[in-house]
Amino acid sequence: MKEIYIDANVFLRFILGEPPEFAVEAERVFRDSIEGRFKLVTSELVLAEIVWTLEAFQKVF
Repeated sequence: MKEIYIDANVFLRFILGEPPEFAVEAERVFRDSIEGRFKLVTSELVLAEIVWTLEAFQKVF
């Protein structure tokens, strides 16, 4: 199965829903992966970047 590496931007667009046109594309990427079209991969560093961004700029936590 083809693997696609995704970075923090894809996760953040999906989580935050903005800008809307990018959020829709991010959702499409996740749906396609769930449907088995490809496997998504990322790194621990990307996950840390997501948490940092949500804490520092979005005040989510």
